[in-house]
Order: sequence, then structure tokens, then C-alpha cells
Amino acid sequence: MRILITGANGFLGGELRHQLEQTKHVAIPFVRKKVGPGDIECDIGNTNNLLIALNEHRPDAVINCAAKVDFSENSKQDQYNINALAPAVIASWCVNNDAHLIQVSGSIVNGSTATEFRTSLKSCPSIIMARQNYCQIGLLD
Repeated sequence: MRILITGANGFLGGELRHQLEQTKHVAIPFVRKKVGPGDIECDIGNTNNLLIALNEHRPDAVINCAAKVDFSENSKQDQYNINALAPAVIASWCVNNDAHLIQVSGSIVNGSTATEFRTSLKSCPSIIMARQNYCQIGLLD
């Protein structure tokens, strides 16, 4: 199975990519900035670029781990594009191309500053992320 991972150099996506590369599946790593071999640079906040990349790589499944975690005032449009609009675009592409989608969110997006995964972490959702999740759910309906 060809599995596309957005945010493949991030906290969740990086670990998922590492684990997936140990299997028989093919990892398609989308990253914001190319830093290593195999990285595929894709600005998922740009709908046209995202659709072109999805059509070029034609995954069987997408695991969306990408997120904009800069919650500054001047980052609101990027937050919306990456955290709300991109998941809706990916979901629509998956429906139209008979692909599976897993949408995930990390603790840092929900207001935590954790740097390692532990099952004991408590999340504290931010108002900004809650609004974006609401938009995302509305766009997916």
C-alpha cells in the first residue's frame, strides 16, 4: 500500500514515517521543507500545490499529521489553510479517489509543550485550535 504522510518530519509524522518504512508499505513523505533523502516538499496550505501533489503521487491512504502550531496573530491565515482547509481538501480527494484518510493531531497543537510521547500527557485544547477543528468538521460534512 502507498501511504502518504503529511508532516513527515514532525513530531508524530516523523515517528510514523520511521515505523512505516520498516514495513512492506511504501511511505510517501510530504514535508514543509526538504531536509533529507526521500522528502517530498509540499506546501499543503496551498490548495493547488496540494492537489497537484496528491494527483502526482496517488496514494492508497493519507495520514495527515501536518499542523500549523504557530498561534501568533499574523499566522491566522496559515493556521486556517493548514489546520482546517487542507484536511478538507485531502478528505475530498480521498473520497473522489477511493483512498483512505486518517486525520491526527499532536499534543503541541492542543496547547501542550511536550517534546516526547507519553500516555500520561494531558492535553489542554486552545481556543484557536478548537475553532479550526470546528471549521474542519463543517467543511467535511
